[in-house]
Amino acid sequence: MMIFHTTYLERLSAALFFLVFSCLAQTTSAQVEQTSSLKSPKEFFGFELGKRYNSHAKVVRYCEHLAANSDRVSFKIYGHTAEGRELVLMHVGHPERMAQLDSLQESFRHLADPRLVKSAEEKEKLLADTPAHVWLSFCVHGNETSSTEAALKALYHLASSDDEEVTKILDNVLVTIDPCANPDGRDRFVNWFNSVVGKTADDNPRSVEHGEPWPGGRTNHFYFDLNRDWAFMSQAETKNRIREFIAWNPHVHVDYHEMGQESSYFFFPAERPINANLPPSILEWGEKFGRGNADAFDQRGWRYYTAESFDLFYPGYGDSWPSFQGAIGMTYEQAGHSSSGAAVKLRNGSILTLADRTEHHFVTVMSTLKTAASQRLGLVKHYFDFRDSAITEGRGGRVREYVLMPGPDRERSARLTELLMAQGVEVRRAEEAFTARGCWNANGKRSEEKKFPKGSFLVSTAQPTKRLIKTLLEPKTTIRELYFYDISAWSLPLAFGVDAYWCEQSSSVQSTAVTSPIKIDGKVGEGDSRYGYLLSWEEMTGVRAAVALAKKGLQLRYAGKEFTLNGRKWKRGTVFVPRKKNQSNFDEIIKSISEATGAEFVPTATGMTEKGIDLGSSRFAEIRKPKLALIMGRGISSNSYGATRFLVEQLYDLPYSSFPADALGRVDLDDYTAVIVPDGYARFSKSTTDKLKEFVRDGGALVLLRGSARAFSKEGNGFGRASFKTDPVKKEETKVRRKIEAEATHRRKRSTPGSIFTVKLDEAHPLSFGYKEEISVFQSGMMSLDTKAGGIPVARFADAPPVSGYILSESERKLRGRAYAVVERMGRGRVVYFAGDPNFRSAWHGLTRLFLNAVLLLPRY
Repeated sequence: MMIFHTTYLERLSAALFFLVFSCLAQTTSAQVEQTSSLKSPKEFFGFELGKRYNSHAKVVRYCEHLAANSDRVSFKIYGHTAEGRELVLMHVGHPERMAQLDSLQESFRHLADPRLVKSAEEKEKLLADTPAHVWLSFCVHGNETSSTEAALKALYHLASSDDEEVTKILDNVLVTIDPCANPDGRDRFVNWFNSVVGKTADDNPRSVEHGEPWPGGRTNHFYFDLNRDWAFMSQAETKNRIREFIAWNPHVHVDYHEMGQESSYFFFPAERPINANLPPSILEWGEKFGRGNADAFDQRGWRYYTAESFDLFYPGYGDSWPSFQGAIGMTYEQAGHSSSGAAVKLRNGSILTLADRTEHHFVTVMSTLKTAASQRLGLVKHYFDFRDSAITEGRGGRVREYVLMPGPDRERSARLTELLMAQGVEVRRAEEAFTARGCWNANGKRSEEKKFPKGSFLVSTAQPTKRLIKTLLEPKTTIRELYFYDISAWSLPLAFGVDAYWCEQSSSVQSTAVTSPIKIDGKVGEGDSRYGYLLSWEEMTGVRAAVALAKKGLQLRYAGKEFTLNGRKWKRGTVFVPRKKNQSNFDEIIKSISEATGAEFVPTATGMTEKGIDLGSSRFAEIRKPKLALIMGRGISSNSYGATRFLVEQLYDLPYSSFPADALGRVDLDDYTAVIVPDGYARFSKSTTDKLKEFVRDGGALVLLRGSARAFSKEGNGFGRASFKTDPVKKEETKVRRKIEAEATHRRKRSTPGSIFTVKLDEAHPLSFGYKEEISVFQSGMMSLDTKAGGIPVARFADAPPVSGYILSESERKLRGRAYAVVERMGRGRVVYFAGDPNFRSAWHGLTRLFLNAVLLLPRY
């Protein structure tokens, strides 16, 4: 009989086996439990993605669900919209990496600033250990809806799948997903669509569900196109997104869009023109990602195209702005858009569904991530080298430093500086006056030596954001090709009306880094104020203070001519706030408004001046308590209305009411001081037109922007005498017949995509108060007013080429000497015709005073 004796090692091995088996069983059980608790979109929503639209609230709840049930996913609310909806950011990665996001973020920060990397060994380790970071943004245009559905599908797939492709992606890439960059616009569209769609989607393209009403869901709450706002950062969504973008420094950014339903699918490489400040490597990477997407579409036999229509020129897009930061910025466009609804019959008889559009976007998500995973080291190295070479270029290039003058208007230079800082730009402030050599102004004039005052803002180009700095601040944009998807000029100093110079050498002046918002302190001057206070109209803080005072019902008057009092010269527009007949707590109000607005109030004990008009002169006109009527609705540009509304409501807190154009005839305008008709082509009945004439004759101001100015001109409905008439086209020009390609080239040459022009002002007119003799205006198209027709041509295009941008020389010469703004008197009031939109994209802050002069100073002038 044989007896088997169990040794110690055998017993230990058995125990270890039992322990490992138990742990594996528990782990497997936990994984099964986690997987079973992680719901698919169909399980969560009750239908397959692409069958119908989900509200933003449901999208957010599903994102929360994914993060709560997967260790691969994190969830963050990074801000809120004007309507209170959450802006959501999802990070997706390998579980071990997700447990160390703070450490990973620090690695990204070192890649973004090579100055932090102290040795070649540290650099090599950083490149070897850091994953590629791919940021995917969906639905920046709210009615381009399929992308959010695709984002949800991609999030679930990355969170739940263990296939080889997903495993490789998670091992090599941190994926950041913003499932809906424009929640207010998306819900505007989705709520409307769900209110009109039937039991099943109607694919007839003429049915009601394929024609969303004004203003549509493309824009955000204030009707801004968020894909044009990256450089100007006017909207809350953009500000919050860029804050996160800079904190995480992604290496790739893809912006997901939709386009016309009869198209196919677009992905990079981009169309030309390509901004000259971008290196060729950006284009080379666009080609690599394009190849990956093409392979995926080729396998499925899907239609697509590249290198057409969508360029990398204007820095305000979701593809171009990230590219200037060193990321590979790209736009992907799926055929569909709002007119496709949930299903639409195309011209060839096929049906394009929301599910199709969702699937196409999902496939490019995965192919893009696949390319990034396979090219991890190359992407990380490209990003580091892009930022490192920017510093080197800044140290040794022709443009070493930009100097922003503080100027007479402290607010504008401060806000421009803050805008740059918000985009990751380092700014310093001169602690004393200094002289710099080899400095150039916006008009291309070089000064061998230029003196700058204390408080000037210094922007060195020897920093990682050098290419973005140059793009935003250079006065003239280099243009190589004659095709523009959007505008051709945007120089921020010109837009803000800030004097700026670029210099060939860095200054050695003592300076301090600007690291926080620039506070503009108000001041109530010392002295006897028995007669009242004076307020300069040259600073926007003074304009803000005047608005606040007028809203409180205080009496205000503004000077129509210059004067000197107590040795100080006061210019036209100066506001006088008399003590008599104003409120008993007069001084308390002055102090509180000074603190709130940053305005300086100067006391005066007398109304008799040393020179010029006295404070009691009839040349001081009344500023009425403002109440504005904004026209909106069908026929009005929603972008123009939105920009005007944003300025009035958010930036200057002016009381206003909005009225649809077709309802204006039923509105009592007696209590309103100004009626504003934004850009557009709205038609007004004769009775409404007569009502507006009566309003103006009674002392109101009618302010007309661009297309609406033409509609009310002599050539429009004959409202006034102002005219947009131009010289007739020569007969021989109409007879030219060209071949197809030659005709396309001819049209491109004659395009006017938007340039910056110098405009001369009539400084004696209130519309010009607060300005110097000339200003820079942005003008798209050829609209201009005849200076020989009715009204006063207060603002005329200078007899000079544009400061920046593209326009055919022949076209540009036709603008010279014509009017940008005309003011026509009608009874006790005024009609103001603007040939452009001074509130364009809330970007042209240098023109804000021009618009506010029209609505504040001209009623009953």
